[in-house]
Amino acid sequence: PPKNPPQHITQSKEWGNFKTAMGTKAVQADGVQFTLHKIPLTPYNIGYAPKVNPKFIDWGALERAGRENKCAAIRFDCPNMVKRFHRYKKDWEIITETKKAESLLKEHCKKAPRNTFAQQTVLLNLNHNKETLLKNMKSKTRYNVRYAKRKGIHVENESNPEGLKKFLALQEATAKRQGFLIHNNTYYQTLWETLAPKGKAHILIAYYKNDPTPLTAYMFFNHRGVLYYPYGGSSDKHRGRQHSSRVMWAGILFGKKLGC
Repeated sequence: PPKNPPQHITQSKEWGNFKTAMGTKAVQADGVQFTLHKIPLTPYNIGYAPKVNPKFIDWGALERAGRENKCAAIRFDCPNMVKRFHRYKKDWEIITETKKAESLLKEHCKKAPRNTFAQQTVLLNLNHNKETLLKNMKSKTRYNVRYAKRKGIHVENESNPEGLKKFLALQEATAKRQGFLIHNNTYYQTLWETLAPKGKAHILIAYYKNDPTPLTAYMFFNHRGVLYYPYGGSSDKHRGRQHSSRVMWAGILFGKKLGC
């Protein structure tokens, strides 16, 4: 495998430091990072290697590292395999690189009995100009983005401790309202304190005109030319003004500004 392959942020040194700080030790095996998860009542662990492209794995080095850390198995999740929607065929097509990755997984791994986390991730090419990005949206999404601006929604970059507090409050409120589970505040605080000083974590927050009440807050990460949107929360207040659409559009433009 190459010495400096394309890498997801969860495979970065900073992410490993964050997971270790949270009590889940991160281990490096010739460019592949996995965390150790104890199997109850045994001396063994399950290794977890998120978002690894199989063609960049040194399988021998990975197996040795697994044995050294008493891993019964190492699990992979969403290994950067891509399906692309064909506009004219109205169907998904698997790109060549995905077929190669799938072949490697079948050669070296066994399919887990159930999936972990979300089965799909949306990838957006930010190399297009602003006008093309808008044009490629569904008409309703494009309308919502412009409507929010007309109705007085503006977005501020609050990548600071105060912005983190607003983000945490909005995310907690959203989780309660929609009935999904989130990590405790310590998790996001530690993540922020690990990534933000490296310039890899950012928070964008939407407001209505001069009202200081935060309406939507999204946390973004950037790493090796990719902007990630993993976490966010919103308020019911002024929902009809489409503040969530406005923040996502601001995030897209922010990613372009960073060169992602």
